[in-house]
Amino acid sequence: MTVQVEESRWGRDLTTGSLHRNIGYLALPMILEAGILNVSQILDIYWMGRLGSAALAAVTISMTIRWVVNSLSNGLGVGGLAVVARRIGARDRAAADHAAWQTILLALMVSLALGGLGLAAARPLLVLLGAREDVLPLAISYLHVAFAGTFTLILAFVINAMLRGAGEARLAMGVLFLATAVNVVVEPILVFGLGPLPALGVAGSAWSFVLGYGAGLAMQMVILLRGRARIGINLRSLGPDFRLMARIVRIALPSTVQMTLRSSSRLVILGLVGLYGTFATAGYGVANRLLLIALIPN
Repeated sequence: MTVQVEESRWGRDLTTGSLHRNIGYLALPMILEAGILNVSQILDIYWMGRLGSAALAAVTISMTIRWVVNSLSNGLGVGGLAVVARRIGARDRAAADHAAWQTILLALMVSLALGGLGLAAARPLLVLLGAREDVLPLAISYLHVAFAGTFTLILAFVINAMLRGAGEARLAMGVLFLATAVNVVVEPILVFGLGPLPALGVAGSAWSFVLGYGAGLAMQMVILLRGRARIGINLRSLGPDFRLMARIVRIALPSTVQMTLRSSSRLVILGLVGLYGTFATAGYGVANRLLLIALIPN
């Protein structure tokens, strides 16, 4: 016997009514999410530009490596979205909650593994991508912070995907808005310093991302624990379900491979651009961020 899914205080039944309106209800917040995310990335480039071409190049290389990691999190998000949406569609709240928690556990394990691997491989990977002597220490300082806190980014992205799968696109947008707001506010403070706070330079940019997504993750936990969405966390059933995790991995694998190959191709291009020096790498990074604006509707 299934447990009926309750309407959240912001939600609506997306299995009834106008198809076009329901699609718009889900799509508009996602478009706004992309816009919010790109604003933070453009501001990041602006602040790094104030530090010089070496800082711009360091963040360009580091962010490209992070995009590969993001591809893995997006793939897990696809798997989590699919299993949650199926159970929400069947109006089985208990099963949806169980699937959501198993996806969170899986994402946590993957993020810790990727974080450890990234910390160990940061320097050789940067050297392989052609980071020059003036760029290498800056990029290492960025990646060490980013990989140490990568669990915040991966978990936030995966949980947001599951919220969208449960029909809570507006909640997902609110989470990203909070993460971006924290990032935008604290980045210049951490990069350039303020009062007793020292200037962290390029590492400050990485810290702003970690703190921003950490705030978003905290908001998600409050939503899930307090039952503010169609999915939640059942504190009486927190053990791992490896069979369901394996199913999530099977669903996520094709999307993960596709996204990882696409983002990895950027590493190849970046390596070629790096042959022309620090200024070329910095310019490539600026152009890439501006190009993202044209891709928002997609």
